[in-house]
Amino acid sequence: MTKLEWTPELGVGIVEIDEQHKRLFELINLSLECFYSPSFVCIKDVVNQLIDYTTYHFTTEDSYMDHTREASIIHRCEHEVCLERIREFSRRATIEEVDISLHLYKF
Repeated sequence: MTKLEWTPELGVGIVEIDEQHKRLFELINLSLECFYSPSFVCIKDVVNQLIDYTTYHFTTEDSYMDHTREASIIHRCEHEVCLERIREFSRRATIEEVDISLHLYKF
């Protein structure tokens, strides 16, 4: 699998948000490293980091939307769906104790 690569075209023009997106790319790429060196502890740690950082990032995005009046119910719902999918990966990893990095990458 190919690592995700950040390019300037992916930017939204807000430095703080773009930097956070770059960090999310790093975390997803870290999950790939776990896939190539399968470790339940590794992937569980990455998923937990993704939950924490994604929550932080979405809070930041929501704040920007509130301040710029670009609030979108649909976008906020997408945030909730995304977080729930990551939490589901975490639950599956805990219950099944299997490497889920491939599923995370496809997500």
